[in-house]
Amino acid sequence: MTDFVTNPNSNDAQLVTAGGLTKSFTVTPTITSGTAYAAGEDIGGLITIASFGRSFFSGNGGSGLIQSVVLTDASAQNASVDIVFFASDPSNTTFTDHSALSIAAADLTKAIGVVHLSDYTTASTSIGQAQNLAIPFVLSATTAYVAIICRGTPTYTSTSALSLIVNVLQD
Repeated sequence: MTDFVTNPNSNDAQLVTAGGLTKSFTVTPTITSGTAYAAGEDIGGLITIASFGRSFFSGNGGSGLIQSVVLTDASAQNASVDIVFFASDPSNTTFTDHSALSIAAADLTKAIGVVHLSDYTTASTSIGQAQNLAIPFVLSATTAYVAIICRGTPTYTSTSALSLIVNVLQD
């Protein structure tokens, strides 16, 4: 809802947005094709999602709820994955595609939450989803960071076989 309100300290009207704003973000990480991933390996390196938070005031990166996560898989591998969200850059951890991932202790407090994705619908491609999540977040800037951790042994047929769609309710 958007409305004009009058500042009680002046006669100026200000445009104010009340309530949440639903946003959808789609990213396609560059992944390894033709070689099987192993459980525990990072898929696609560190993923950056700009404008994830909506900032109204200086120093506020924005907040909201992660509502749902969808992973499309053009290779129909249906691999279970963990999707880890971070509120700020987990700069103490090295994120390398197709390598074992170990999140540094100094980056654990930057974690927003983890989405376990294992529910897929398959045809010649597949779509995995996790719905009704309501994972709260408060960012240090407007950017969120994401890591996809493999929990199976998929072999993708293209370096762009996966797309991650994150639906957010911004405050």
